[in-house]
Amino acid sequence: MPELKTSDSIMQRMDEIVVERLTMPRDRSMLRVYLHAPFLIQKRDIFALEAAVKQTYFKTKPVTVRVYEHFTLKTLSPKEAFEAYRDSILYDGWTTVQTLSDVDWRMLNMLYHPAVHPGMTWPAAQGALHDALGL
Repeated sequence: MPELKTSDSIMQRMDEIVVERLTMPRDRSMLRVYLHAPFLIQKRDIFALEAAVKQTYFKTKPVTVRVYEHFTLKTLSPKEAFEAYRDSILYDGWTTVQTLSDVDWRMLNMLYHPAVHPGMTWPAAQGALHDALGL
């Protein structure tokens, strides 16, 4: 898509991003773009890409553009991925709030607590979280 103009941060790495699929319903009201990247794409860049596709290809048409990203991160732990993607998690585009509340921090601390790991049963996870929270 050489004619597509969007943020420099995503355009510099566009050759590493693979468009896996494009879908559109019969009424042609929405274009869904499914991307795969070997790195995290910031949410503000996703929103900029959606706007650029809309502006470039559907300027005068009532089409909503949605980009769905999929990542393969072989070198980052979940904690490292969270730190790298933190600004994007907080970015909503419609709000200026850029900080996590106490509840948000507690949820994230529970999620990334060392006692919690994939494949745990619900009772084991409850026990680990109770211990982590001192309940």
